[in-house]
Amino acid sequence: MTHPNHDPETVEKHLATREAQPLAVQQREPSTGELLAAIIQQGISPQAIEVMERMLAMREREENKKAAQAFSDSLSAFQSDMPTLVAQTEIPKRGKYERFEDIMHVARPLLVKHGFSVSFRQETAPDKITAICRLSHRAGHFTENSFSVRPSNKADTPTQSDCMASTTTKRNALIQALNIIIRQDCLDDENDARIIGGNITPEQAQDIYRRVMATGSDAKKFLEFAGAATFEEIGTAALPRVEKMLAAKERAAQK
Repeated sequence: MTHPNHDPETVEKHLATREAQPLAVQQREPSTGELLAAIIQQGISPQAIEVMERMLAMREREENKKAAQAFSDSLSAFQSDMPTLVAQTEIPKRGKYERFEDIMHVARPLLVKHGFSVSFRQETAPDKITAICRLSHRAGHFTENSFSVRPSNKADTPTQSDCMASTTTKRNALIQALNIIIRQDCLDDENDARIIGGNITPEQAQDIYRRVMATGSDAKKFLEFAGAATFEEIGTAALPRVEKMLAAKERAAQK
């Protein structure tokens, strides 16, 4: 039989009284485990504990919902403040990109302003390196975004290749997590500013594949030149040089 002082209504009143205490008395919110331990020590019945657990679960869900909303609002404000960046670091004969440290130089003050912090962890497999970007908000909510690359075989040493891949994964994971827009500061032989990070459309991939086959080119070597594993993964930043290469092959095939 439930003790009259330990019925669900009494437990609910007890909770309301705790939450109404001033901050000077209740310095921090007790955890779910601490509340349950205190209740058990006072000899409250299992039925009352079950009611308490349900109420605490409801409170936790509500707090998580508020934290997620605060995260979303702050991210929207950050993106409104974050300018479109123009790539400055040149890759000889290929284009330009924005270095990780240059992106963070602009983004860090805005991240702090809107209550965000950024951290990374890395996972390594035989054929790829993955960076996981964790974007945390002061309200308690966080998201994670990953980006993987295959280490380049063009580096002087395996260590250099791994370091280059690690930096590339961090930069792109951060760009995607925050939806940072970076435009190419075009070279002379380019005719438009492109956004770094995306892939060409499926229609473009099919057209390039058709043209590669029509010229009798080696598809594997062509993809290595394009820096992609498949035609669908060719990046928009690589498209100008890919088009230039294809045009040269088509002219040669017509002779």
